[in-house]
Amino acid sequence: MALEAVLAAPSTCGVASQSWIASNLKKRECIKFVATSEDENRCYCNRPLSLHCGGLDDADSNRTVEEELWMPSTHTQLLPTDAFGTIEFQSGTHKRKAQYVRLAHDTRPELIMQLFTKEWGLELPKLVITVEGGKSNFGQQRKLGRVLHKSLSKIAGATGAWVFTDGLNKGVTRQIGDALLLENVKSSAQVIVIGIAPWGIVEDCYQLCGHNHDVPYHSISSLRPEYAVLNKHHSYFLLADDGTLRRYGAELVLRRNLEKYISNQKLHPGSQCCTPLVCLMIGGGCNTIRTVRDYVMDTPLVPVVVCDGSGRAADLLASVLEHEQTVLESMRNYFVTLIQNMFEVDMKQAECLYSLLLQCTQRKNLITVVRLTDQQEETSQELDLAILKSVLTGQHLSSSEQFDFALMWNRVDIATSDIFICQQEWPPGALEEAMMQALKLDRVDFVKLLLKNGVSMQKFLSVPRLEELYNTKQGPFKKLGYISRQIHHISRGNMCTLHDVGLLINKLMGGSYKSYYTQRKFQLIYARAMRKSLDFQQSYGTTSMTSGLPRGTLLTSNEENLFDYPFNELLVWAVLTERQQMALLMWQNGEEALAKALVACKLYNAMADEVAENHSETQIYEDLINYRKEFENIALELLDYCYKQRVDQAKQLLTCELQNWSKETCLNLAVAANHLALLAHPCSQMVLADLWRGGLCTRKSNNLKVIFGLLCPFYIPKLEFKLEEELQLLPQAEEEHLVYLEKEHKSTEGQSTDNHHNTVADAESLIYNESHNTRNANRNNRPLSLGEKLYAFYTAPITKYWGHSIAYIVFLMTFSYTVLVKMENKPSWPELYTIIYICTLACEEVREILSSKPVALRQKLSVWAQHWWNPCEAVAIIFFFIGLFLRLHPSSLHDGRLIFCVNIVFWFVRILKILAVNKYFGLLVTMMGKMLLDTNKFMFIIIVILLSFATCHRSILHPNREPSWAFIREMFFKPYFMLFGEVFAESILPECDKDTDFMTCQIGRWFSFVQTVIYLFVSNFIIINVLLALYNNRFDEVSAVSRQVWMFRRFRVVMEYEKKPVLPPPLTVFCHVFLLFRHFHHKVHGTEASYDNDLKLFLDHDVQVCLGDFEEECLDSYLEEQETKLHRSNDECIRNTADKVDNLYEKVKDISQERNNLTSDIQGIEVHIRKLGGLTNQMLSHSATIHRFMGTNVQEPLSISGLPDADWVVRE
Repeated sequence: MALEAVLAAPSTCGVASQSWIASNLKKRECIKFVATSEDENRCYCNRPLSLHCGGLDDADSNRTVEEELWMPSTHTQLLPTDAFGTIEFQSGTHKRKAQYVRLAHDTRPELIMQLFTKEWGLELPKLVITVEGGKSNFGQQRKLGRVLHKSLSKIAGATGAWVFTDGLNKGVTRQIGDALLLENVKSSAQVIVIGIAPWGIVEDCYQLCGHNHDVPYHSISSLRPEYAVLNKHHSYFLLADDGTLRRYGAELVLRRNLEKYISNQKLHPGSQCCTPLVCLMIGGGCNTIRTVRDYVMDTPLVPVVVCDGSGRAADLLASVLEHEQTVLESMRNYFVTLIQNMFEVDMKQAECLYSLLLQCTQRKNLITVVRLTDQQEETSQELDLAILKSVLTGQHLSSSEQFDFALMWNRVDIATSDIFICQQEWPPGALEEAMMQALKLDRVDFVKLLLKNGVSMQKFLSVPRLEELYNTKQGPFKKLGYISRQIHHISRGNMCTLHDVGLLINKLMGGSYKSYYTQRKFQLIYARAMRKSLDFQQSYGTTSMTSGLPRGTLLTSNEENLFDYPFNELLVWAVLTERQQMALLMWQNGEEALAKALVACKLYNAMADEVAENHSETQIYEDLINYRKEFENIALELLDYCYKQRVDQAKQLLTCELQNWSKETCLNLAVAANHLALLAHPCSQMVLADLWRGGLCTRKSNNLKVIFGLLCPFYIPKLEFKLEEELQLLPQAEEEHLVYLEKEHKSTEGQSTDNHHNTVADAESLIYNESHNTRNANRNNRPLSLGEKLYAFYTAPITKYWGHSIAYIVFLMTFSYTVLVKMENKPSWPELYTIIYICTLACEEVREILSSKPVALRQKLSVWAQHWWNPCEAVAIIFFFIGLFLRLHPSSLHDGRLIFCVNIVFWFVRILKILAVNKYFGLLVTMMGKMLLDTNKFMFIIIVILLSFATCHRSILHPNREPSWAFIREMFFKPYFMLFGEVFAESILPECDKDTDFMTCQIGRWFSFVQTVIYLFVSNFIIINVLLALYNNRFDEVSAVSRQVWMFRRFRVVMEYEKKPVLPPPLTVFCHVFLLFRHFHHKVHGTEASYDNDLKLFLDHDVQVCLGDFEEECLDSYLEEQETKLHRSNDECIRNTADKVDNLYEKVKDISQERNNLTSDIQGIEVHIRKLGGLTNQMLSHSATIHRFMGTNVQEPLSISGLPDADWVVRE
């Protein structure tokens, strides 16, 4: 009665909330008493007369005398809702929360959808699954629970579906909640489960009254059958109120109206497809059959999935659907009897239900039956597919619309089995649009499927589409905040152009890399593509890509805006947007797999460096490092596979020019990506060894032979050299390649002139041509001439290395002589040689800057400064020239000499750069450099401790010191040398006396002694030992990868000496004069000089095609090998075994459950047998009593009148 009293209280009490819910959502309360036929003191709303409408007086005044039909629309009034907020379910180890609201059963669906989307923040559903079943607590089958868990939860989580139930903790709703709870725990995707329950059925609903309240709620099954509790596994509750208590029906109206409204809404603006709705029938009773009939017969039509084996109505409907219409007429009596026994109804009701079942059979195409079998995995997959397929078949969608649904749900299995079938016709452009959506949503499996079914990426990818992909807001793009900030920082508008992306790529790749999007050639393509785009002027206007182009460019060109290598562009897009699986797919398709993997490594590495300092993006940094390692591994494994197949072509892959990647090579990309393992691979080292030796073919004692050849040029012809054909297969600079092509062109012109003046017959010309080709082949295989040997010897990097090293040693000797002897006013010849050497070296530094690959001077300086030796050399040269300027003036001669003395320190240290090429010295130099960097970071701690001691020590012992600059030197002098063992024991506690010549005793002088002891302990025992431990750790770290580090640095040394002039300083000035002459020669003739000095292999088109085919074949074989290894791996075997064990475990649990059920049945039979035995014994005792009685009375013959009557016998 307490519940009824609260519900009957006036709802206008309390201050109305100003929130949207309180303002727009209403509840219903009965205001007119209509007595029921069973009890005239109880209204049809199920409230007693005493508690109706606030009291007896109001009830009497509103009481209806005449009989009338109670209707919510006429006998209730709408009032602002007084119950909404958050329910906190208390049962279980963790509290679960759910939003709830009390609202009228006829609330407009528009308001409910606004409540979902605006107030509760839900996204619109892509699928609505409404569950229908029995409300009674039927014996829940374990099999059914597992099937629901594996299928329904998978659908709801993957498709973003909403699941509608009655929200009560009984019947099938309880089973659904338990299944979806397990999935929510395992998956990060939140499953939206909405319970639509009647307000008057909820037990203790008076506790929910209040505005925005957090209500503790115990979801314990009610002992009163007329009430029910809410299920704790739901996310949201709509409590439908029609003004009644303890009556069902209000939720049905609200639920059906909401389902119809949602099913008529478009999935997204511009779409022709409505939000799909599907009904899942599990068990159920009479009302379930009526509801299913309404779904399949009403408008809009709703497909239904029936779980055969879940019991009662579902099994009955599945059985009826198995038979044809003619057979059902003959089986009418059978099914009517079955319905009577199953639902315990009379004949008339059974006939009515059977007619409803026959109406359902008229729409068999909308009903799908899934049978629950012992194979749980197959059953769950079948139910999973049946629900989704029923949506596709129920709405009569086209192929493209079905694919949109499968893509939205991320169900590639449905697209494979039901959409991409034989002889399927697709509208023009439908597959390309599907590919666009698959890329945006990061659906890797769908992209594979579309590629498999004939979508050409070269025809698909255009400039507008690629730009749209970079600007998409779908997928994981928002996860990488750095890329988004960088792009929008560069862009002038809200939309980023491909030019902006190109600038970002240039920044991430570093060095002289120039993206294709920032080249002049691409600007014309971009302008034409945007001109063809319909919304170009409205969306983009005048961009940086189109400004500055010649007038008429947009109108005169008819070339198509297609990419020759679309997978390369999509790989970069996938990497920049952190779509790792998509990037791997783009790497597996297309050309230049090795180069794509290295570019991905570099981009990931650069992005990781950018986000490393941002502690809020720690997880992103770890992801980027893992992605980079994955591409590093596949690049190394692919190179190793190619190397095992064919060594020569694997070497060509590393050194051939990549036109699509800023004319770089795979070796250059590996250096940029800091891929130590790839550069340490035998294939890379073979290439570096060939580059280091140049034209020389010596195998042993290379250094000694080169040094002897430099000292004695007559020994050079006796060295072994490569053939001309082998030299042509070596990587070379672009300038050398152009010279070679010019020679070939002149040779071809001379031969064509001779053929023009030749009047020999055609047969003789053919013989001549064949003999000419033979001579060319023989010429390529011939040994080098003397001039070619000298050129090959002096241009080899190993020769340049030793030539420059010998000249540098001579320079150090003359420089040392200059500073060690007395310096006269007039420079001596050793000093002149030193000055000329430094001047030539300065010119060489300028040449390196100007001849670098970038065009802009700022980029040239940036590339030049990447090697830290170059800035150091520049600073040393500047200081040398300052000292030279002072030295040439007699008044500042000694100052200039002092600068020379300090400057020579760097030139001696520069020997370490020369030693870095050696395998053993190079490792030590690397260790020293890394230790020096560690020391710079550690020095801050040392300085802090040193300052603390020095300040306190000097302030105590010298309180009256006058300010001077020498005070700073005295302050640091002793503490610094104490670090290395010089403790200055006599000054730690100096003697003092007021009456003698000793220093004056200061107050607290004893504390300086204590502080000195502490300082010596901290500095010499702790700090120094920590520094030594740091050095030891760095030594172990470098030693572990010493071979890779040396091989990595070897490449830079080879490239450095390949670009150096043939003659060492100071003779380099002649090379500089030659370069200036050649530069002016190009200017005069109007030709453009090449600044690309990287070593590359320039191949003909046919050779490039063969090399690309070789790489693609190796990639396919490598992927097949990796897939085979995956299937045979221990992890895969363990996973398969674990799945089998899980299935076996489930079967054992089923057997155990059946055994327990059988045991309980046997125990029940035993109880009945014992009861029957007791009755039998009782009957026997009664029979014995009767027998004794009869025996006693039968001894004498009795008359009929003397016999006892029947009542007396029974009493006895």
